[in-house]
Amino acid sequence: MDCANIGWRWAFLPELLLIPLILPLVRSVSSTRRPPAKPIDWIGGLFPFGGFGLVLLGVSLSGEYGWWNPKRIFSIFDLVIPPFSLSIVPVLIAVGIICLGLFIT
Repeated sequence: MDCANIGWRWAFLPELLLIPLILPLVRSVSSTRRPPAKPIDWIGGLFPFGGFGLVLLGVSLSGEYGWWNPKRIFSIFDLVIPPFSLSIVPVLIAVGIICLGLFIT
């Protein structure tokens, strides 16, 4: 019999032969008491999510709005939001860093 003609399913045969040897060695595990579930800290989880999200949003918008001097005006639903004649990018990055700082404390 050539090894090339043996199918991949035959690779599981040694495992089947080991099952009768392993089963007597397995002990049943007694059930342990679980500690009470702790509530999820949603506010603490939102700080890093918002912080990293705002920093990444600021970096990704830098090509369109400029790093410091605005290339175009930032508006949401035709509502112009001028952040002190700055580009929106440093404002987004600063707010993101503040959120990350609140998460650390």
